[in-house]
Amino acid sequence: MPKDENRPATVQDVTRTVTEIVGDAAEQILKGVDRLLKDYATREDLARIEQKVDHISADVAHLNDEVKGLVAELSDTPSRREFEELKAREQRFHPTS
Repeated sequence: MPKDENRPATVQDVTRTVTEIVGDAAEQILKGVDRLLKDYATREDLARIEQKVDHISADVAHLNDEVKGLVAELSDTPSRREFEELKAREQRFHPTS
């Protein structure tokens, strides 16, 4: 997480940490699949492995969605819609002309 433990984690810290964890997990999974394929790989084994890889891919996609949601949640920048609403409100109460 943060290099300085006295400060709170930033969005970049969280993103970096989660990306490292997911990357390490994917690397370990690929190493395991590689070992399985080298040791024995019948058609049935390949079909079973393919199903597991598909399941893992779906889990990784879900994790990526979760990370994107957390990043958006922790972001200080308003969405375009929120910005436009704030801008319109500001113009209504403090017109420039």
